[in-house]
Amino acid sequence: MPTYLDVPEAPWVLVTLSSAPQPQEGEIALARTALRTLAESPVRVVVTLTAGHPRDELGTVPANARIELFVPHSAVLKRSRLLVSHAGHGVVAKALYYGVPMVLVPWGRDQPGVAARAAALRVAEVIARHDLTEQRLAVAIHQVLGTPRYQENATRIAGRLQTRDAIAMARAQIEALLETP
Repeated sequence: MPTYLDVPEAPWVLVTLSSAPQPQEGEIALARTALRTLAESPVRVVVTLTAGHPRDELGTVPANARIELFVPHSAVLKRSRLLVSHAGHGVVAKALYYGVPMVLVPWGRDQPGVAARAAALRVAEVIARHDLTEQRLAVAIHQVLGTPRYQENATRIAGRLQTRDAIAMARAQIEALLETP
C-alpha cells in the first residue's frame, strides 16, 4: 500500500477505469475529464490505470493527483469520500462495502446495469458516456459530495455488508445447489 494514502491531508477521490481497457471507445476520456474537473478541488486523487491504458492521453496531471498502474482499490476506498468510475461491478461493490458514494460513467458491457442499480440505491449519480463533459462531471461530483443522503445511504449499505459473513453465505448457497437434484 502506498504510504502517501495515510498522510493526513485532504480527502481522497478514487478514479478507476476498466481492468479490461476499452480504448476503441475512448474510455481514457473518463480519467482525463476527472483529472481536469478535480484539479482545483480540495481533494487528493488516485487514478488507477492498467498497462493497456495510454497514460500519455491523460494530458497534464494536476498536483493533487497520483497515477498508479496498481494500488488496491480497497486501500484507497477505506480513505475516500468519492469514487469516480466506469461502473464496473467489482469496484462498485467495493465502494458499497466501504460506504463510498459514487459518480459513475458506464462505458459498456454490464456497466449500465450496475450504474442504474447504484443510482436506484441512491448512492450514485450516473452520467451517460456520450454526455461526459467537465461541466456535467463537476455538477455530479458537487451533487454527491454536497448532498448528505448519498453518504448516509452508502454508510447504511456498508454497515449491512460488513456485518455479513460472505464466505458462510456462499458456502450455504453452494451446498444448497449441490443438494438440488
